[in-house]
Amino acid sequence: MRLGVNFPWVTCGHDFGRRPPPWAGAPSTDWNAVQQDFRAHRALGMEVSRWWLMAAGVNYPVGEDPSRFRLRKTQLGEVYTLRGGELPPSLRGSGFVEDFAALCDAARSARVQLVPSLLSFEFFFPRTEQGPGVYTHGRGPLALGDQRGAGVSAFLNATLDPLLEVAARSPTAIRAFEVINEPGWSVQGGPVHIRNFAGRWRVMPKAVSAAAMSELLQQACERIAAAGLVATIGFKQGDPKWLSPSLRRTLRRLSKAGKYLHQAHHYPSLSEPHRLVPHEAQPFLPCALGEFPTARGPKVGLRHWRWRDSAALRRTENGSDYLLARLEHIESLGYPEAWLWSAKGTDEACAFGPAELDQIARFSAKERSPV
Repeated sequence: MRLGVNFPWVTCGHDFGRRPPPWAGAPSTDWNAVQQDFRAHRALGMEVSRWWLMAAGVNYPVGEDPSRFRLRKTQLGEVYTLRGGELPPSLRGSGFVEDFAALCDAARSARVQLVPSLLSFEFFFPRTEQGPGVYTHGRGPLALGDQRGAGVSAFLNATLDPLLEVAARSPTAIRAFEVINEPGWSVQGGPVHIRNFAGRWRVMPKAVSAAAMSELLQQACERIAAAGLVATIGFKQGDPKWLSPSLRRTLRRLSKAGKYLHQAHHYPSLSEPHRLVPHEAQPFLPCALGEFPTARGPKVGLRHWRWRDSAALRRTENGSDYLLARLEHIESLGYPEAWLWSAKGTDEACAFGPAELDQIARFSAKERSPV
């Protein structure tokens, strides 16, 4: 089984392009230091690195004429929209593309393959103040269009296409290009998302119709495949019920052509107390386990808990080899790839210290050992 890790940022949402003016003086990402991290991960057997690009949108758009946009109040909150006749801002000319090229160079030099993720589900939530004068989320209409908006195609022209041009020049550095991280959290009909937001637990809003999200995913996957790359989507649920029939047909066709790598994310929890299903039970194959926790969980947890899939896992969850046992269990279910959460995250599902790195290295050594 091939191992990878969710890097997935140095500073979440701020690694690429300009920063919002109040934070413009912050140091830019040190891509040489990232390359050294890649080399360290590669030495431990982690050959794939998954990265957030635009994430929740705090860096999009930055440096644009504010008269091009307006705020629209919805029942869920405020969102940015384009004024009539305006097109979504391009990533060209903002330093974003250059930073992405530097990431690709770092990965290629370290012999690591990237899974760059264009957006995350928070992009579609109502606008939120992240810091004084800095607003994140609320960008959904820029991607999806509205009654006066330019629509999905114009957004992908402005954002995805410039990045695909870079990625296509470095195909050996790209394992797959991801459209969105866990889109179901923002989709009507997707799973319920309970999050500690602004200091209190909230059920997060469903801001996007299933049809609109399916259209965005379908168009983006088609473009990625046309660029000669493998498309992927970071699904929280392996078999989302809200996918449109057209998107399902597209993913099935691209999978058979070797142009789509499915992803499932596994966090057994109070809201999703399921066991990890075998690889062959996933709706599109091959399927990577795109996220799973590196931290031990409590007996019962809101976001993740101890794995109970098998007697072997139950015995090891309190022991020193709990992560090694999880990796062996994932492999036993037939998954060809598994990407750990995470190298840089600080949430309760993350543990990436010496004990975890030792277990990862031992699993990798076993994989490399001749039978």
